[in-house]
Amino acid sequence: MHIAQFYREVLGVTDESILELLMENSKLIVFEKGQHLIHADEVATELYFLMEGLFRGFFLDAKGREVTDCFGVAPGTPALSCAELLAPSSITIEAMERTAVLALPAYALYPYLHNNLNLMRIYNQMLWVSLKGHWENKMAMVQYSAMERYQWFL
Repeated sequence: MHIAQFYREVLGVTDESILELLMENSKLIVFEKGQHLIHADEVATELYFLMEGLFRGFFLDAKGREVTDCFGVAPGTPALSCAELLAPSSITIEAMERTAVLALPAYALYPYLHNNLNLMRIYNQMLWVSLKGHWENKMAMVQYSAMERYQWFL
């Protein structure tokens, strides 16, 4: 899918000036299985939107074991490691298979975010989608047996 088409159809961008800003600053990045998109405690300098593939977010528990916090499967899913731009990540995000993302430098958006209602709407939608998916994942992890979680994941 072409990047402009992705922004229009998947992320719902209709404002041509915003589309132009996004297009000027976007790039496609492919992560191989096991590569980290974002590391815990690092400042995420880019926003990632899933184009194809699969990623998971995880953190380490008190004993150093990985605890899966979320998954990204659907095109357009933002790989958000925290709710605030340019803040340290609370989780690590890892590609679970070959994964293509659309990368957008946070510094390119940040100056416009609070002054442009269309861009703010897109950012709020990104946060909402991420939060909704996070809670769906959390409920499945807590309420389902291992087999039910596997079937839900598939």
